[in-house]
Amino acid sequence: MQYDRDTIWLGSWSGGISFYHPRSGKWGNFKHEPGIISGTTNIINGMVAKGRDTLWIAAASAGGFGYFLKSRGTFHFYKNIPGLPPGSCYGLWKDRSGNFWLNHENGLYKVQIDKKKFSFFETPVTRSDNGELYIISKIFENKRFLIKGTMFADGIHIYDKQKGINKTLVFNFDLDEKVMIVNDIIEDCKGVIWIVTRDYIYQLDQDRIALRKPVQPPRFSATENTSNFFQRICEDEQGDIWITSRRNGVFVYERKSGNYRHYATFEKGSNYIPESNIKAITMDHKGNVWIGGINGYLAYFSAKTHQFTRISAKTLGEAAGNHIHALIADRDGTIWAGTNAGLLSFEIEHNAAVRTCMLTAEHGLRGDIVYDLCDDDYGKIWCVTSSFLCVVKPENHTITSFGASDGIRYSDTEQRIMRSGTHTMRFSLARGYYEFDPAFLQLKRPAVPVLLTSLKVNDQEKYFEKQFRRDGTINLQPDENRLSFEFAALDLDQPEKQHYAYMLEGLDETWVNCGSRRYASYTNLPGGDYIFKIKASSVDEDWKEAAVVLPLHIETVFYKKWWFRFSMIILAGCLIYLFIRYRVRQEQKIYALESRANSLEKEKAMIMYDSLKQQLNPHFLFNSLTSLSSLIRIDQLKAGEFLQSLSSTYRYILKNRDSELVSLASEMQFTQTYIRLQKTRFQDGLEVNIDVDQKHTHRKIAPVTLQNLIENAIKHNKISIASPLVIHIFTENDKLVVRSKLQRKNFVETSNGKGLTNLSSLYHYLTDQTIEIIENEKFFIVKIPLI
Repeated sequence: MQYDRDTIWLGSWSGGISFYHPRSGKWGNFKHEPGIISGTTNIINGMVAKGRDTLWIAAASAGGFGYFLKSRGTFHFYKNIPGLPPGSCYGLWKDRSGNFWLNHENGLYKVQIDKKKFSFFETPVTRSDNGELYIISKIFENKRFLIKGTMFADGIHIYDKQKGINKTLVFNFDLDEKVMIVNDIIEDCKGVIWIVTRDYIYQLDQDRIALRKPVQPPRFSATENTSNFFQRICEDEQGDIWITSRRNGVFVYERKSGNYRHYATFEKGSNYIPESNIKAITMDHKGNVWIGGINGYLAYFSAKTHQFTRISAKTLGEAAGNHIHALIADRDGTIWAGTNAGLLSFEIEHNAAVRTCMLTAEHGLRGDIVYDLCDDDYGKIWCVTSSFLCVVKPENHTITSFGASDGIRYSDTEQRIMRSGTHTMRFSLARGYYEFDPAFLQLKRPAVPVLLTSLKVNDQEKYFEKQFRRDGTINLQPDENRLSFEFAALDLDQPEKQHYAYMLEGLDETWVNCGSRRYASYTNLPGGDYIFKIKASSVDEDWKEAAVVLPLHIETVFYKKWWFRFSMIILAGCLIYLFIRYRVRQEQKIYALESRANSLEKEKAMIMYDSLKQQLNPHFLFNSLTSLSSLIRIDQLKAGEFLQSLSSTYRYILKNRDSELVSLASEMQFTQTYIRLQKTRFQDGLEVNIDVDQKHTHRKIAPVTLQNLIENAIKHNKISIASPLVIHIFTENDKLVVRSKLQRKNFVETSNGKGLTNLSSLYHYLTDQTIEIIENEKFFIVKIPLI
């Protein structure tokens, strides 16, 4: 039932549509199957009013979905709605976005009744060299003319709006393939219309509506009958005309001189550029002319320095090495470049190009290759990709795509986007062009709700509705730190136009713009409090406040809690204390060892001092001098030899008094001298036998060791010719053995009983091996370790 002012409209079973006027009491009836009388005909299951005169209806049996005009009493049913099969409808509803929802016998269907945003205008041609795939390559319009350039067709279509004349102009195409190709059209500051074809440059004679050839650039000479293949045209601040080509670089028509300046790979100096195929050109707000070509070549010609500056591969980033197809400068001075790798933008700061963004399929661009660019009156950037017409909002880089669902029939040919003479824009492609008003993007639509559709914890779907209602947050355990969210805007009109941004407050510092992607994932989240936020935006409205706000709390693992950290600090303090205490003890031990070493050094010095005193024993000197005195009277020759031996003995003692060790060979030589002195005194009463292995002569012992041991044996034993003292000196098992026959004296005058003890202490200092002292009934043996 529907009510409008004074009439009630009723849909009924078998009765079609009836109406009733309460004031007059009048009834009326309309049937869409008037000639059929049956209980299963003329069934109206749903009605929705539109304006004063229209009722949208859902009918069973014949009809289906259509509308009824009250003023005429007529029914109109749709027969061929794409995607809606024939059949009965059992209900009809209209949502806030203007979409109709049909309860159809085959299921639930959404039907959009919308005014077309993109209107297609076909351009018929008189000839085509490419069948139905001839291309409308460029459309130019000013107050007087509408000019459409074609590819693979009949030339240039001109409509004179003042005179109402349509005319098609042909042009020369005698170079390369025999087809007519128009690539660009502009009007310069003097009102001259320039038309760029593949082979030649033309100007429009506006009086005769005919083409004329101005001075032509030099022809590409690498191959006979090969054109420059002109591509794009641009006018600079001085009024000079820049023309790019596929084969021969860039030509600049200097208006003052009427000559061309040429930039190419074979030119020298400032006229050299590294690429011949230049596909794009534009001028920025500072008067710099930008050109782009193949292999990532992008450069600008400075109006001040009159030289090209190339944009480095580092600045190009992902676009380095990719073709540059299109260039524009927007109203804010930003340079936009369409490339094989995506949409690139630059700004000039301190005379250097700085990349501001790189938009690809990851950011919502439908197709990474951008073939053409144009900005509209509202500052948005329109771009033509390999499969969609896209629009970019420069302020937040959101991207919206338009394709088949918007009524655009894409073609696998070259497409261009351009402004028309008014505020509208044109998108040209095969057989014609689409015209549209970008103002539809400015229309405000009802806000759509955004919902969180899924929350996964450690890849497992979880439901926290009860907990969230009770606590106002979602509590998770420390190991539940891998989260993924899915979300959607309930846009029943154009859901593909929605863009999303999300942020996990407590981790993300800024919003993450994810384009049309409807999920977000986080891994290894530390314990703490978070708030997950989502907001959505369509192309025709700015970002709103977050539509979804979800508080989360992840328990902190025990080793990150304050009490554990405090315990660790105390434990660390204890460990540090124990370590310091251990180091102090070690230092005390080291100090004790050093003190012990000093004591040993002192003990050694005392031993050596005592040894020296022993060596300089007055009795030995007295006995030696007595013997010398006797020899002087008896045998002066022997006295001289005795004196020389005595001198050698004391010379050796003095020489080695500061040495810890001497060689065994040196000690044996000294011992021989000492023995000669003693035999002069004791004659045959002293017998010393030496049997030292020569292989040990390089080994070391303490100085005057043997002299002390021999002197010790002489001191403690009786010596006479009848009972001589026999001393054997030999080596045994890496030791020097001194063995003397035991025939003790009853009394020893000068012995202090510490000689061998001090000698043992000295060797304890010098080596790990010890002196062996053996005494039996026959012999007294001392074994000295060889070092």
